[in-house]
Amino acid sequence: MEKADCNFLPQLLFPTPLGIYNFGPSNHELNCSLVRDSLVERQSDPNGVNRTNINGWHSNFEMEKRYESFKKLQSLIESSARHYCEFYGYDSNIFCNRLWVNLNEKISSNRIHHHGTSYLTGVYYPAKSIVNNEPTFNYSNFERPLLKSGFYRPHENNSPGCLYFLSPSYTESRTLSVLKRNDYNASASHMYPTSSILLVFPSHLLHGVDPFDEDCTRISISFNIGLNYD
Repeated sequence: MEKADCNFLPQLLFPTPLGIYNFGPSNHELNCSLVRDSLVERQSDPNGVNRTNINGWHSNFEMEKRYESFKKLQSLIESSARHYCEFYGYDSNIFCNRLWVNLNEKISSNRIHHHGTSYLTGVYYPAKSIVNNEPTFNYSNFERPLLKSGFYRPHENNSPGCLYFLSPSYTESRTLSVLKRNDYNASASHMYPTSSILLVFPSHLLHGVDPFDEDCTRISISFNIGLNYD
């Protein structure tokens, strides 16, 4: 590929800040407790609430007030979110609340949505999936990329129900014809559940969860982050 006789400087304009925190096997005991308490909560409140979930189960909010495991996770989320804010140059006087659980089973999904007026939001994966009420784990050492460009390809990672993000300019970036998809030109990105991975991202970012056909349960824990004004 030839170019004019000049220097070329590639640069992203207005990138979307995303924080990926990997707690790895060190969170294993906590992950087991989170799964166990999530299943207990569903048993005690089988109807849950209806938000973005399609066929799946969405717990009531404020799980951190009912289970010690969620209170511990809340602390980890707050410390990670403060790091996120400081790293990207935002006000880090924040708090985390309203933790809730999504349990998706065969043909379940979450419709595309954002998190309204919260300062930040995110998701934590305590396990890859649950089979016969027992969690399965797939801890990662970051040797492979967790986020991939474009929409999902079925069974590419042998994991159920990927999370996908839409570019903030999704409806406005159709003037260039894409020959080879990459991080610069992708209008969407996706990631499969990976044990002990915490994502923090701006609450305006549109996201959803694709349906899957595996005979297992997908678990994720979501939360909102607010800004302290005092």
